[in-house]
Amino acid sequence: MTEAPTTENATPFSHEAHIDLYQKLDFAKRSKTLELFLTEDAPLPKKNPPYPSSIFLERAKKIITVISLLGYYSDQWVDEAIIGFLSIFSTDSKPSVLFNFSQFLTDSIHEQFVKFQTEEVFKYTFVLIYMFLYFQGDNLKLALRKLDEEGNQ
Repeated sequence: MTEAPTTENATPFSHEAHIDLYQKLDFAKRSKTLELFLTEDAPLPKKNPPYPSSIFLERAKKIITVISLLGYYSDQWVDEAIIGFLSIFSTDSKPSVLFNFSQFLTDSIHEQFVKFQTEEVFKYTFVLIYMFLYFQGDNLKLALRKLDEEGNQ
């Protein structure tokens, strides 16, 4: 069992917290963040977000995938909240913001399980897969299907 460190002063891992981070960035810090995470052939965007995730480096795409847990239906677009989150990784020092990931995960997973009977969709499939493997998945008779953004197979 892995225990997640918690801090009472940790910032909630939320869309609002990430938007707040973005809004606190001046133009120079926003540019620096984008320069660190954009591919070499991608010019610095001149318009406001969202930007396609295809112009970002692979390491940024991994972070974008993680942040898509906030309820985004797609990790194909990078908006203000995601750029705000990326900004905490734009320096060589430890991130300036400590997020309360454990509370976010427990709340999100609980909400998904509560809605599962009516929606019949669980957004955090990887959590279910780990649970199935841990609890002898061969004994569970369940068919999983991967859906696209519109909910089609």
